[in-house]
Amino acid sequence: MVTASDTSNVFRPDSWEALQQVLFTDSWDSKISRFRSSYIYRGQNDVNQRLTTSLIRLGGDYAKLERHLIRNFIKYAHRDTKQGDSLWNWLALAQHHGLPTRLLDWTYSPYVALHFATNEVENFHSDGVIWATNYVKLNERLPEKLKRIIKEEESNTFTAEMLQNVCINLTDLANIQQSEAFMIFLEPPSLDNRIVNQFALFSLISDPTLAPDTYLQDHKETTFKIIIPKELKWEIRDKLDQANITERVLFPGLDGLSDWLKRHYTPSLKMQQTAVSEKHMKIQVFGKVQGVYFRKSTQEKAQSLGLTGWVANQNDGSVLMHVSGSVVCCNQFMEWVQQGPQKAEVSEVRIQPQVPTIFEDFLIR
Repeated sequence: MVTASDTSNVFRPDSWEALQQVLFTDSWDSKISRFRSSYIYRGQNDVNQRLTTSLIRLGGDYAKLERHLIRNFIKYAHRDTKQGDSLWNWLALAQHHGLPTRLLDWTYSPYVALHFATNEVENFHSDGVIWATNYVKLNERLPEKLKRIIKEEESNTFTAEMLQNVCINLTDLANIQQSEAFMIFLEPPSLDNRIVNQFALFSLISDPTLAPDTYLQDHKETTFKIIIPKELKWEIRDKLDQANITERVLFPGLDGLSDWLKRHYTPSLKMQQTAVSEKHMKIQVFGKVQGVYFRKSTQEKAQSLGLTGWVANQNDGSVLMHVSGSVVCCNQFMEWVQQGPQKAEVSEVRIQPQVPTIFEDFLIR
């Protein structure tokens, strides 16, 4: 099942099957009677991460620093590579090698985007997100001068050569239309197998201070988001690996191979609960601890700390609980147990380590 938000541009699939349905939304092109999507995609591991450029993330007076970054990159890179005189090819090369630029990476492949929403195991505790934007519709908002170029070429994206015919630098680009910022899509040259395998292209906004998510928010009719639930990430990741959508393919070379192997052999989260960083305890609390909302308060406290386990009243008037979770959160929980809820009177707390046990939630028994 796919849950849609009130605005209908945010979807949250609850299964692998539902995810396939939403990934290929509106992919049928009736003009050519083919399944050729007009959407491009970008995946991010954390749903709360903004869609911004590396130039904006640089901070400081980044808009003024942009030309210095590019000028010096071209100056010092000349001995290692040749990109001709086109600034747009140089920008693509700089972005490809990690220089902060106003470009943002996208892909034509929803599965490549899905990879980048699930490739960081350390973020499997957070929902991921895929941004999907209809670049063909966004082209309708281009200045006439740029529309004319892509119409003549019968293309939906620009190459460096096409853009060079209209503007030779970023100042020229901004001057095409100063009244309103616009976003164009640039297909880079096949610099290496990484760009080819990732089926990559870049977005480029005429105003370097305007974040892509802000621009797309103003054009909601062209964009939707897919929330990747954290509960699905392991299943998605394993199925992408089986489909050969991995770092080994997307980042050809020894670095990509090493990243793939490291992630491939990382234990699942359930297995990680047995690691040293986790605690598993049996806690028994004595005193005036029944009839004072002790179990309910315990459940709320444990859940707020992300702990799992259960709590139950005992025939001797005590409260018994099994608790599993991170060392830090377990230590905070134990401090709270010493006092208990407001009406409780704790006289004694007995704590014993337990063998690792997997719980899905913290329950009252």
